[in-house]
Amino acid sequence: MKLVSSLLSAAGLALAAAALVVLPGASAKAAPNKHVQHKAVVKPVARKTVKPMAKPRVVKTVKTTKTVKTVTPKTVHKPVTVHKTTKTITKVTPTGKTLTKTGHIGGHAKTLKFASGKTKVVAFSGQKGFKTKPGSFVKPAHIAHNPKHIAGLHGHHHGHKAFFFRHGGKRWHRWYYPLLAGGLWYWYWYDEPADRDPAVVSLADTALPECDPDDDECIELDE
Repeated sequence: MKLVSSLLSAAGLALAAAALVVLPGASAKAAPNKHVQHKAVVKPVARKTVKPMAKPRVVKTVKTTKTVKTVTPKTVHKPVTVHKTTKTITKVTPTGKTLTKTGHIGGHAKTLKFASGKTKVVAFSGQKGFKTKPGSFVKPAHIAHNPKHIAGLHGHHHGHKAFFFRHGGKRWHRWYYPLLAGGLWYWYWYDEPADRDPAVVSLADTALPECDPDDDECIELDE
């Protein structure tokens, strides 16, 4: 075996030496006096598939004008039906003397007379009646009520306060009291003898008004 390997190695070397020997004519053919340009081998470049870019979406701005229309409601005036109501008021006037009216102070006036002869016109057309009781004084039970003795000008002028007066040489004490008549309150009066009343025994006649015992009007003391 070693012999065969040696023989193969020797044969290989001989072939290699023969290949290195260049024949005389072969050198000129092999190397002609021309420049040989080597063509560059351009490998084709694979093109990338470029997706077309999407066109930008153009958003158009639409101006919207909102028109607000003010609607004024029409007021329809319906005809108003007026129902006339007739109210009947029955007023009960207590029996009394007819008051004399003059043309002064709206036609509802009376004249006060004074001891000096002077006069004074005051607004008074008789009692109108009160819805509530105007005073607290109560007529004594032994005094009979006289519907003709309704308070008049003197009681109105002096606030229906009790007072002393003279008449026919005698002295009297007049009292006022409220009484319900016909649903309203009215002032009435009554007289009592006062000749022995200590409050007037020492008074002169000129210090007392002179009054009619059947009327509520007097000759007043000077104011």
